[in-house]
Amino acid sequence: ASPAAAAPRAASGVLTADIYVAVGGSDSGDGSLARPYATLGKAVSVARAGQTIALRGGTYQPVQPVRITVSGTRDARITLSNYRDERPVIDASRVPADEWAITQQASYWTVQGLEIKGSGSHAYVCRSCQHVTFRRLSIHDNVEAGLTLRDAGTVGNQVLDSDFYGNHDDGTRGKVGNGLGIKFGSGAGNVVRGCRFYHNADDGLDLGEFSSPVTVEGNWAYGNGVNHWGVADWQGNGNGFSLGGAGTSAAHLVRDNAAWDNVHHGFTDEDNPGRLQLTRNTAYRNGGTGFAMADADATLSGNIALANGTDTKLGDGAGGTANSWDGGTWSAAVFRGTDPASAERSRRPDGRLPVTDFLVPTRAGVGATMKP
Repeated sequence: ASPAAAAPRAASGVLTADIYVAVGGSDSGDGSLARPYATLGKAVSVARAGQTIALRGGTYQPVQPVRITVSGTRDARITLSNYRDERPVIDASRVPADEWAITQQASYWTVQGLEIKGSGSHAYVCRSCQHVTFRRLSIHDNVEAGLTLRDAGTVGNQVLDSDFYGNHDDGTRGKVGNGLGIKFGSGAGNVVRGCRFYHNADDGLDLGEFSSPVTVEGNWAYGNGVNHWGVADWQGNGNGFSLGGAGTSAAHLVRDNAAWDNVHHGFTDEDNPGRLQLTRNTAYRNGGTGFAMADADATLSGNIALANGTDTKLGDGAGGTANSWDGGTWSAAVFRGTDPASAERSRRPDGRLPVTDFLVPTRAGVGATMKP
């Protein structure tokens, strides 16, 4: 496993539920608190609109992939949650490596308070999902991506207050292993907020070939692309925020995010020619370019780029005002702190990002606020 920050304490989950799952339960039980099911697969197969599934604390080791196919409704969502302050861990290492550990093709769900690790492929893939909320997740040390939302009809989903880290594929020498991906599809109204993407072999957040705008705000990406696993001929990419792919045009809204200590770029359009809007973001000490916007028709306002390999590479279509590179004297003294330790520690009990002085700007109206 990568040297990641300590696992966050489980924030409060549901107090009661319609269906319970517990280590030591039995799928021949009735799913009650007294006679819980043993597997998540059983629970999601019987859940209906309006119901709540509670996972008790402990480590679950499924041997086959979980498929979620029953949708809730706008007025009767389905909730999958940890129980109270207990911490359920799904160790997917026994699921066949050619299978995604969890695949969801269902809408109007809330998924919260889970830790998922060890998948030989993708940990959790949501296909054409609509109005699904993911919150307070810890998804790490999987071979491919931690969480992926993909395909046409990916509409109105939220990924909130979650950590995606340590995902890596040694077999490809680090070319595979993203934190979070919203990819290969389209759909309006998707939001990523309050998340951290760190110590992944490839990119932290990857919006490759997603043709609709995604709102990305208040997230931190750091340490991606570093070879924590001692793999020979390492080829991990290591962008913090990869905002495109394969020439697909999308006008993503990127505000109040921070990228630091990534091997490659902090923020990159990745061949996205769309009208990106980047407002009040910070790129610090990345090995490549802080803001690599060679192809995007990008508007950049109030951003800070400092101590990167190159602070900016902007194409003819990129412009803006009040950025650190637009004039004035800038140094690391503009930040309250430059030690990332406090930003990389465990989350607060309610799941929000930790309080930190790291990269907090002392000048008004510029740079990521670093506020939860």
